[in-house]
Amino acid sequence: MTETISRPSKKALVEVDIDEKRPYTNATKKTVLNYIFRNVPFTRANKITLLSLDKYRGIRNALNTPISTIRKVFNTFVVDLIHFKMFQHKFPIGAGLKSPVRKTQVYLRKIYRIAPVFDYKRAKFNAKSLAKILDRINYWPQIMTQVAVTLFITEFNRSKLNQEYNPISQNKICILCDCSPYAFHRCRNKIGLDRLLS
Repeated sequence: MTETISRPSKKALVEVDIDEKRPYTNATKKTVLNYIFRNVPFTRANKITLLSLDKYRGIRNALNTPISTIRKVFNTFVVDLIHFKMFQHKFPIGAGLKSPVRKTQVYLRKIYRIAPVFDYKRAKFNAKSLAKILDRINYWPQIMTQVAVTLFITEFNRSKLNQEYNPISQNKICILCDCSPYAFHRCRNKIGLDRLLS
């Protein structure tokens, strides 16, 4: 799965904020990415697309955050995600770990550092629950598929507890975890996830 970032249009470069060089905090990063992941479409054909100026303006109005900061947060996220995927394909993280649960938790931690948009503690717990199911049916999909399913379960359960909670879409989870939709659905059907979550 490949992310593409096209060159921004001249129109998108016209609007510049005064605090262009001001660094953002981790709290700002978390707030901006949470909003984008839950409210802004930024994927097309399993790829990340550049946000339009209208989308940046909408985020700015919703969060009262300068467009330059939003752009910096989003672009940094995309670049970090691409670098992470390139690195983990060449040098798999946790290759020396025997426990599949521990491997999943290591990847969850890495992804959370790039995009803190999910409940990390709950995801770690769900990784253990998923591993028990996979062990019972003797089915072990690739590690990133396990991470994607773990995040999906985490988001789904939270949305059941809070009706106003807007869960991250499956498509965005797959892109974040570098998991193909086919592999995700195969694992989902194999473990009977719809039945388990109903």
